[in-house]
Amino acid sequence: MDMTKYLSNPAIGRIEQYLSDGKEHTTKEIAEYLSDIPVATLYRHINALIECGLVLVKEERKVRGSRERVLVNNEEWWNNKTLQELSSPYFLELLNRFQRYGQMYLPDEYQERFMEDRLFLWKMTLYLDDNEMDSLMEDLFALRAKYLKISEESRSKKSKLRNISLISAPTDFE
Repeated sequence: MDMTKYLSNPAIGRIEQYLSDGKEHTTKEIAEYLSDIPVATLYRHINALIECGLVLVKEERKVRGSRERVLVNNEEWWNNKTLQELSSPYFLELLNRFQRYGQMYLPDEYQERFMEDRLFLWKMTLYLDDNEMDSLMEDLFALRAKYLKISEESRSKKSKLRNISLISAPTDFE
């Protein structure tokens, strides 16, 4: 199975995000964390991730007559993929999401909806040397960690699930 075509699935992305902390997690922990995803759907996605090798079963144990799997993210899987294999499903899913959003509203409703939904596209081009870029990336990872914690604490509130994407790319290809 070629998992790259499934990477555009938001539920699979959330499973991957949860496993990206480098720790071991049981399927039960994942199901509890992603409680808004139906259990059957979640287990089907986890099985697909295991089948393609993106997620590894570190251990299997019997718990009250059922099988419990301990899972880890397979970092080697990510390292063996080309940029095109990893980016194509990501960009297609992002474009698809924007197109579906745009089809939901009439043109005169966009401005109000953009503000209400906090939708934005933001691009900036900066002159940064390698150290400055490393510093920016450290700041972004710290910000990500901060808001992942806030997100976890906000799950029980009336918070909206939001997808935030940041992409860094060179401006010239010499």
